[in-house]
Amino acid sequence: MDKLEKVLKWRARLEQESAQALAACRMQRQQAEQQQDQLDTLADDYRLEHLKRASGHAHRYQQFLLFFAQLGQAVQAQQSVVKRLAAQESEQVARYVNCHKERLALEKLLQQREAAHKIALVRKARRAQGPGRLNPMV
Repeated sequence: MDKLEKVLKWRARLEQESAQALAACRMQRQQAEQQQDQLDTLADDYRLEHLKRASGHAHRYQQFLLFFAQLGQAVQAQQSVVKRLAAQESEQVARYVNCHKERLALEKLLQQREAAHKIALVRKARRAQGPGRLNPMV
């Protein structure tokens, strides 16, 4: 049973490490989503600010289009980062769930073996007492 307990401790450590990695993935994804929201807000604000201004020079309009195109590329790049982080997070969730299930299965097996061992000890003790010792009236 010592080997099983060592394996259980190892699995518990793996589960804990997996949970920490999952928390880190979630934090990274949330930060990336916040950055995505900030870029979207910036793009909307910049577009609305440009629309409020009276139509000006063609040079200003070209600058607006250039900046807005670059901002659009940044938004798309951030969207791909968010998607990649979301995929990593889902993989990490699957790993964590797998580690958790394996640890629970090992705990259950260990409990079953301990219970079987206790039952075997009780049976052995009863056999050692002999048939006449169980009932003092016999």
